[in-house]
Amino acid sequence: MNNKNKKNIILNIQNTKTWLQILKQKEVVFDIVKKRLLKFCDYKGFKRGAFYKIIAVPQSNFSGKGAVSSLSCNKLIQILTTFPEINPDWLLLGKGAMLRNSEPEEENGI
Repeated sequence: MNNKNKKNIILNIQNTKTWLQILKQKEVVFDIVKKRLLKFCDYKGFKRGAFYKIIAVPQSNFSGKGAVSSLSCNKLIQILTTFPEINPDWLLLGKGAMLRNSEPEEENGI
């Protein structure tokens, strides 16, 4: 094996390591929203299969390689519409409580 081939192999290994690092970072970012949804599912006492049906997402989206992928904006809107008690700041950003304030806002009389 000549030096050029050795350099190409080393570059390929380095690129693969970089790609794996990016995937791991992506998994942490996107998987967290799904983990929060599962936390909400457990809080509500749903069985996982029933919860997946309610939010119209296959179970495979929450396990293995599917757990890495993000949910679409439309899917997130559908989930937040189906479960208006979920605090969007908590679901998307991890800020605040899981549930929205249950007290209705006061109307200003206008």
